[in-house]
Amino acid sequence: MSPTSRRYALAPKASLSLLMLLQLLASPRASGQDASFSQGHWNRLWLNPALAGLEVCPRFYSGYRNQMPSVPGSFISYFASADMMAASTGTGFGLSLASDQPQVGVFSQNSLDLSLSQRVRLSDEASLSLGLQNSLRQRVLDFGNMLLPSMIDPNSGPMHHLGPEGSRSRTYWDMGAGVSAHGPRWLVGASAQNIREAYPFGERNPSTRMQRKLTLHAAGELRVWPGRFGAPSVYLAPSALWQRQGDHRRLSAGGLARYQVLRLGGFLNLFPASGARTATAVLGFHTDWFTFAYSYDWGVGQEAGQTRNAHELSFGMKFECFERKSKRTHVPCPAFMRQ
Repeated sequence: MSPTSRRYALAPKASLSLLMLLQLLASPRASGQDASFSQGHWNRLWLNPALAGLEVCPRFYSGYRNQMPSVPGSFISYFASADMMAASTGTGFGLSLASDQPQVGVFSQNSLDLSLSQRVRLSDEASLSLGLQNSLRQRVLDFGNMLLPSMIDPNSGPMHHLGPEGSRSRTYWDMGAGVSAHGPRWLVGASAQNIREAYPFGERNPSTRMQRKLTLHAAGELRVWPGRFGAPSVYLAPSALWQRQGDHRRLSAGGLARYQVLRLGGFLNLFPASGARTATAVLGFHTDWFTFAYSYDWGVGQEAGQTRNAHELSFGMKFECFERKSKRTHVPCPAFMRQ
């Protein structure tokens, strides 16, 4: 090997670390973070494994989120789940699939999660649930999609890619846990996910470590219009969400109004680490058997513009219970969490 070629040769591990570091600097989301959803109040298994089987009867939920579509390298997230409860024992079961794919980028991830919960009735108006989650996760590094800021034309988008052909993929196991309590018109909970804080690619490189995610959430519902002259009542469900994953923190607060099948609301989202602020508008339609919702995020204040925008769609279906009769009675699911 000539002195010139030796000068530019990199060991495999050093080359890999450099490529990952460069892509992290160009990516709008750190590689060790999970996907984030605006409609978390309906995306229960993403929010907290203790919510598996909250409505007792079988339920299917799916979601799609296009995060910052105008920014090359941003992520598109997909989510699908099903959950139910064995009414006779109070044991909930949930199965979810998630995929987080960059429009252009190196890192992508997929996961298969199994959630189990056990509900204990505290009184006629309150229940406590404990949940565990086992996750099979896949992380993929596709070097052929390497993209750096210098390769992005502000008018036409990505110009070309850098990086060798091929990819690396690794599948590993992780776990989560949660607790929640609810009554007919309120719900509170806490959860921890990515408890193992695994290094998906073996090397103890902080840039690829899956950071532990902590979540606190609370919501309630009150009647703001009693309904007169035959008109239905109007309900308001204020809610708050706090999440922390590594240096990333998120605080969301807002509410949803419920009028017959219509759901309409908004949230303010604060990200203390970066100082960013976004607002979310939500419009949904809920019937006895299916739901559909759309939400739109946009930057506010100094974050105004296209770089913080996101679109999110969700669809859910509810099915009849397998167990027609059960001697065990359950505190009903809060109306604002139903699908």
